[in-house]
Amino acid sequence: TQEPKHVDYSKRGSKLYKNTGDVFCLEDDEEDNVVELKDLEKQSDTIHLAACQRVGETGLLSPCHLLITTSQLMVLNPGHKPGTCFPSSSRHLSTIVKITSKKRQPEIITFKFGTSQNDEVTVFDMDRFFIPTAGKVTSMVKTQIEKLKE
Repeated sequence: TQEPKHVDYSKRGSKLYKNTGDVFCLEDDEEDNVVELKDLEKQSDTIHLAACQRVGETGLLSPCHLLITTSQLMVLNPGHKPGTCFPSSSRHLSTIVKITSKKRQPEIITFKFGTSQNDEVTVFDMDRFFIPTAGKVTSMVKTQIEKLKE
């Protein structure tokens, strides 16, 4: 059996790309979006920042922060350095159609996102969190949603 040979450079008929730089990068671009938690707390549109854990579909808990602003509910994942984070998702408060908690574990809060017309509610996504200060967080979110309706 004959071993396969690599095509000789001079016989390939194509040129190497020159001066193109990296086409793709395996490192995350999260570094660009990293912010200090203390800076977020000082922003004028920040209502509340709560340390919590996101509950995954399998029940796996991952640490995060919930940032309530005048119009958004943002999920912030921890950055590489302590006291830093980067935005994971951001939802307009008007898209929250339902907030529920479990009777046995009132710290587990589910936010359902969707649209509502008349009495018909269409849910397109949901996020579940374990929030130690659940009562405070949910009341702040509800208050802010009411303010947006005014």
